[in-house]
Amino acid sequence: MTYKRVPVYIQGVKEREQYINEYIHPALVEQGFLDIHIMYDVDKNGPLWNFNRVVDHAVDSGHPYCIVLQDDVILASNFSKHIDDIMSHNIPAVSFFCPPRQKYIDEQQMGTRIYTEKEFLWMQGMLFNIEFLKGFQEYRHTDKESFSCDSIMKSYTKKTKNYIRVVIPSIVQHNLDIKSSIGTGKKIGGFLRESPVFFEVKPPYFR
Repeated sequence: MTYKRVPVYIQGVKEREQYINEYIHPALVEQGFLDIHIMYDVDKNGPLWNFNRVVDHAVDSGHPYCIVLQDDVILASNFSKHIDDIMSHNIPAVSFFCPPRQKYIDEQQMGTRIYTEKEFLWMQGMLFNIEFLKGFQEYRHTDKESFSCDSIMKSYTKKTKNYIRVVIPSIVQHNLDIKSSIGTGKKIGGFLRESPVFFEVKPPYFR
């Protein structure tokens, strides 16, 4: 299966419809993706509710992989070129986004290309093997405490020891020009809420 046939799901809220329609969707089409789904949380049930809906749709699709993107990402111009290579490693779950942590700067300087993340997860852009998501479907009903996509996925991977791998540098970036839907500021732990290592520090989209 080549990247072009991998279903892509954009988790969206209607307030970001213009950005999705004018940037994310056209960027995916331009890079060759053929199966793109925009999953709006129209009734504002929350990101975790919408993620669970994406998971169910992806599992039912019958495809072996899926890509899940948040509605405030910037794609590297070479984003699609990495997908086939990532899939070839048969990794169950891969994050395209390096969280804002010093260790990712250090790992990049050491030449690390794939890092196993056991603690801090930020699901801006993900590639999932469907078998991994089937296990998650069973697990999510037992988790009564997690309140976000990041927290429940962290809980699931810790329980199964099937940790998320993070590609370095990031091939998606968090667009800080888009206001947070939950009121979060532009910084977290002293870092801007964006990847500190990105293929393009100032891609064409930037101001």
